Amino acid sequence: MSDFPAALASASVFWNAALEAGDVINAIGMIASSKTATILGNTDFFLLIFFDTITIRLIPIKPTLFAGGAMIVEKSTEKSIKLYYDLYVPEREDASRPMPLLIALHGYEGSKETMMIMAQRINSNDFIIASLQGPNAFFSPSIDDSQHRCVVFGWMLQYKPEESLRLHHETILSTIAETSADFPIDRSAIFLMGFSQSVAMNYRFAFSNPDLIKGIVAVCGGIPGDWDQDKYQNSNTDVLIIAGETDQFYPKERTAAFPDAIARRARSVDFRLYPTGHVFPRESVEPINEWLTSRLRGR
Repeated sequence: MSDFPAALASASVFWNAALEAGDVINAIGMIASSKTATILGNTDFFLLIFFDTITIRLIPIKPTLFAGGAMIVEKSTEKSIKLYYDLYVPEREDASRPMPLLIALHGYEGSKETMMIMAQRINSNDFIIASLQGPNAFFSPSIDDSQHRCVVFGWMLQYKPEESLRLHHETILSTIAETSADFPIDRSAIFLMGFSQSVAMNYRFAFSNPDLIKGIVAVCGGIPGDWDQDKYQNSNTDVLIIAGETDQFYPKERTAAFPDAIARRARSVDFRLYPTGHVFPRESVEPINEWLTSRLRGR
């Protein structure tokens, strides 16, 4: 694992060179076929994380011209799809009293069911919980039985990642609007919680929509690669960063710099490091609950 930083740097070189040449697809192939892929292990997982921590640039598509004036040009057509989420509403004495909303987003190879379990484990009494499911479904071997393949989900696509970001942002806005139409929601107490792949996307959303999100719980994830750009704004948002000491995708040497970076735009930042790898630390459940509920006092 000591070669991991060098592999990450190698992948960055491939990617930046391809950006300059306008050849993103070739960059994916170069990374996947190189020694870098062997060091990084799960290459698909790495690429999806990598795509959301780099600076995303829009690359114009140039028509392919042939003799006689024939050409091939990429076109697109917009179609709507349904995105699914599970909504949990706890029992409460006064059904008319507005409640805080916790929007939970799973990571790569996750699902709305697994993230709902974690969110309820943190607090099943004080929040309406919406657990969102990523739009990109694929098969993955089961943890319990490698011969059995289960359907899992992700948030980012390697092709045109800016469209994945737009869909993520629109989904959060729709979830807030739909939930508040059905139940009384305290608009001053909306929280985002994400694991891994969804963390940087949640940062992008919260600091592109200032003062909408009360707090962010960021578990084992990165920060946007374009964090220094002016498109992100300061927001009255608190952030809790949860990191793992042996996280192979976000080493502690890297996550140590995250609090100062996020603090440039957030109201406050708390950082907790746990002796785990790239997993949702069990030891963090109660501290997350305490952090969330402390921001509800005085409502």
